[in-house]
Amino acid sequence: LSVNISIQAMRYTGHPAGNIQTEVTEQKLLPGEDLSIPILVPFLTYQKYMVHCRNMTFSTIVTDLQNKENRYLAERHINLMDPPISINVIDEGRVNQPMTVEMVFMNPVEDTL
Repeated sequence: LSVNISIQAMRYTGHPAGNIQTEVTEQKLLPGEDLSIPILVPFLTYQKYMVHCRNMTFSTIVTDLQNKENRYLAERHINLMDPPISINVIDEGRVNQPMTVEMVFMNPVEDTL
């Protein structure tokens, strides 16, 4: 089997914003067996595409190399986490005056931002 995996950032309109990652591999699938291919998309790979997008589409096309007419497509849409942000007002607010606030949010990924 030829397995072609494509990961794209998607705009809210459903149009692609960019190709994040592509993998092509050949695999053997024995009768009665399942095939599992782990996919890792590091944060540093997708971060620049996801500034204005919240969705990714994972598309996989599997082609039987012995009979190329046999093709199979699978798609999965992934929504990124939307971590909560809290804003606390520290000072009393006054019109046309600067004020101090505290903004707290969590980094949901294992990389330093």
